[in-house]
Amino acid sequence: MTFAKRIKSARLMANLSQEKLARAISNFENNQTITRTAIAQWESGATKELTATNLLKVARVLKTNPEWLCFGTGIRKLDDIQRANLLVDSAIKILPLLNPQQAIDYLDYMKSSNPDPPMTGLDLAFAAATSDHIFAIKIYDQSMLPEFNIGDIVVIDPNIKPQPGEIVLALVKDNNGVSLRKYQPLSKNADGFDIFDLVPLNGDWPTITVDSHDSAKIMGTLVEHRCRRRLTSSVL
Repeated sequence: MTFAKRIKSARLMANLSQEKLARAISNFENNQTITRTAIAQWESGATKELTATNLLKVARVLKTNPEWLCFGTGIRKLDDIQRANLLVDSAIKILPLLNPQQAIDYLDYMKSSNPDPPMTGLDLAFAAATSDHIFAIKIYDQSMLPEFNIGDIVVIDPNIKPQPGEIVLALVKDNNGVSLRKYQPLSKNADGFDIFDLVPLNGDWPTITVDSHDSAKIMGTLVEHRCRRRLTSSVL
């Protein structure tokens, strides 16, 4: 089921017309007007992604998990307690949930005129100890099994310098993308560069030795890991 179909399905399950959904979303405190036409565009697929703010509003009105709306994962229907824990603005800090390409140029991406990535939340008490540049990213490969599964979400802080053994997100030149790995410092080279290994937890994947600034760049250090239990088809 596509993102557009999930929105329409959730609206129909809530027994709301496009007009009523638009009106309910527009009644939030910031007074941003959403039209029926906008809802129709969301449901037709003409609009590919919602802003984080609108996604939260839709999820609250439709009593639906925003993760399910975005990705089709997680529980679909939220009860009132779950919605309150997830969506009360005073209790969480909203941060972007990026794909690997967006994470490569994270700061430039977030400064663009209309980034509007999907979002996730972080407990405010915990977020107070992190920087303003934290972001989340979804695991897309098996290199960190068995601890990190495909579909897990990790929260990365670019401002925290990793300690030996900590998990980092790194941009590896030869891999043409970002990789989650365990950071293991080794020694300094003749130019004073700190040589280090990027170690996978899955032994079927190779360790990457970084011996120059050109070969890899650490994007940030892991501060939170959200794993999901494997569900059988009967409960999906």
